[in-house]
Amino acid sequence: MSKFIFQIGLLAFFVSAVVFGLQEYPLFDVILRAFIVCVGVILTSAVAVFIFAWVGDKPAPPRPIEPPAETVHAAGGAQKMSTAAGAAFTESAKTE
Repeated sequence: MSKFIFQIGLLAFFVSAVVFGLQEYPLFDVILRAFIVCVGVILTSAVAVFIFAWVGDKPAPPRPIEPPAETVHAAGGAQKMSTAAGAAFTESAKTE
């Protein structure tokens, strides 16, 4: 991850060097301002990665208990099926 952050910083350095160079600043000012932009981008992205890693490290909240599944019968109505009825239905389907 640090290589990626550093590459983003270098990209910012060169892009800002071109932008500042087109504005006809002296060479020393172009390099100094581009370096300041590079350091700012690197620090900002490092802090963002740290925050995302810190937030992503927290455990997920417990999942709520889901209600029993509904089955659709041939008549088209939906009914809740108990586990005993579901087992009997599965057994009768296996024998047919």
